[in-house]
Amino acid sequence: MPAVVKIDSVEVVQEQGSIQIREALEERTAANFVVVDNTSAATYVRGTPVTIDDIQGNSIFAGFIATPSRRRVGFEDNMLHSISCMDNRYLADKRTIARIWTDVTAGSIVTDIITDYLAAEGITAGTITAGPIIKLFKANYANIAQALDALKEQTGMIWKISDTKVLDFIERSSNAAPWSLTAADIIPGTAELATGNSDYRNRQWVRGGLVPTSAQTEAFVADGEQVAFACGYPLYSVPVVTEDAGAPKTIGIKGLDIGKQYYWNKGDEVVTAAVAPAAAVIVRVVYVGLFRAISFATNNAEIIARAAIEGGTGFVDASLYDVNLETKDAEQEMATSKLIEYCRDAEQFYFSTNRYGLRAGQLLPVTYSPFGFVAHEMLIKSVTISFVLDQALYEVQAVTGPLLGSWTKLFESLFTQASGLVSIGEGDVVIILLYQEENLALTEETDLDTDDFTGGIVGRWIALPPETSEGHHVQHELLSLIETPTDTETVTEDYDWG
Repeated sequence: MPAVVKIDSVEVVQEQGSIQIREALEERTAANFVVVDNTSAATYVRGTPVTIDDIQGNSIFAGFIATPSRRRVGFEDNMLHSISCMDNRYLADKRTIARIWTDVTAGSIVTDIITDYLAAEGITAGTITAGPIIKLFKANYANIAQALDALKEQTGMIWKISDTKVLDFIERSSNAAPWSLTAADIIPGTAELATGNSDYRNRQWVRGGLVPTSAQTEAFVADGEQVAFACGYPLYSVPVVTEDAGAPKTIGIKGLDIGKQYYWNKGDEVVTAAVAPAAAVIVRVVYVGLFRAISFATNNAEIIARAAIEGGTGFVDASLYDVNLETKDAEQEMATSKLIEYCRDAEQFYFSTNRYGLRAGQLLPVTYSPFGFVAHEMLIKSVTISFVLDQALYEVQAVTGPLLGSWTKLFESLFTQASGLVSIGEGDVVIILLYQEENLALTEETDLDTDDFTGGIVGRWIALPPETSEGHHVQHELLSLIETPTDTETVTEDYDWG
């Protein structure tokens, strides 16, 4: 066999040519193969560990079964199992996080996530780069993979979980391929170069973020029954509410606090009174509101160059809607970073090789004279692995952005754009539940009694003695349930409004 496939540490027989593995940049690696089961005795379930090694013992995939299916073959007692697998990113996908960090490095957040969540899944810390200071990182019941992706987007770093369950959080520019590509490594006839960028733009709009207003004052004349007072903007921070210019009223969070005179919620324009003010009372609300902002970035040099090619204005527009952007600066930085990323031409270089070691996300120096490449730095976008007879075949797609000179410069540019404000998950308030564990202990007590019926009818547990026996043994079991509560304190944090 060209590769060794193990399910739950047990080697299986795979159908010839059925193995295919695809790894793509910023995506979960997928593996597929078919198991030959000549006895129809095997069963496979989601979540079972899977490893695939080549015949030299190199690991080319490690993960878990995602979708198993099976079918009968002919009239014999044979079964074929089609197995689809997911890589070790699954361990981060399946865990949920509710937590807030303020003024810490991105690497510190990653370390906390590993220690408090992923270590229990068997994941250990590899290279964890500190990265920039994150002013606020709010994960509101999102899965851990989403949290790590948000850090990746904010900092320009990457994260990955290796085949041996080691999590690295590193700069993209330090993720070098294990070797440089030359013509000798390329299977003849497989090299292809495509240029052009379907995502090109030279003007970028970003909208959707809620930006604070200046201080607003609104007054309402109470009618004696009204308890809801709708302001002109959704509320951003705790408002000040007075009645007839008196002392400020106590105010709490709707649905959380009790015993307050007024209640509010961030993002809700309505301030609610616990008791309706009397008729003709002037209710005055002083607050900071939120409004939808629009930011814009442009690259004039590219517009001129594009107009020379196409004619007309040379404008190529794109827009982005992101409700998680909480400041005008963050919105403007997003617009600028999108131009850095997409306002350039692109190269896509395809080739096949039999040499082991290339993975998606690596930076690969390419020397290939037919295309004029001399130590040309390219980013590996995807790697597809299959087998031809006993030989592994790696089909690789590598890309680059020549306008910036190299992907290293691109990543450094993205890194400097970080605003330090990250929010994932629904809602503005992170509520961390306090929970208690209880252990129930089940014990079994057995009481064995012997009754002798030779003296006649007894009538203790049965009406008549057995007709063909001189005696009868009756066994009684007493089952008792003992409850042993164990209180577990869970650390909580103050409510945070971002």
